[in-house]
Amino acid sequence: MPYTKDTTQTATAYPTVEQYQRWKARADELDMSMSEFIQSMTEAGMKKFERDIPDEDFTRVRKRRDEYRQEVKQKRARVEELEQALNRTMRGDIERFIQANPGVNVQEIIQHIINDVPKRVQEHLQDMEGSGNVTKENGQYYFNAES
Repeated sequence: MPYTKDTTQTATAYPTVEQYQRWKARADELDMSMSEFIQSMTEAGMKKFERDIPDEDFTRVRKRRDEYRQEVKQKRARVEELEQALNRTMRGDIERFIQANPGVNVQEIIQHIINDVPKRVQEHLQDMEGSGNVTKENGQYYFNAES
């Protein structure tokens, strides 16, 4: 479409002398008038910053990143849970008892384990109930075959 007085509008800019010289040199390289160059560069600059629709690749990457972060969070929680379970084992308990009581003898270790049995049994039963492997009715426990 030809540019006429009816299809164009005057716009004024006040670049520095240095900017104008750079623009003019680039316009000459592209075989454009200064007016064409300023119009083209302004439109190109506007397209760079217009984002009506988010970049789908960026959105997809962000979603995958969020999914991976959630997965890592779950895995870390599982690792911590397993480490705690490991520390609750008989060996871990004996190690902690010996560290807390240097010079302890075998009888004292056995007594410590005996004293800890009710608490351990209760924790295991609660875990089994929570996972659905065991059901408690009227103070009695039953194994769930469906689990």
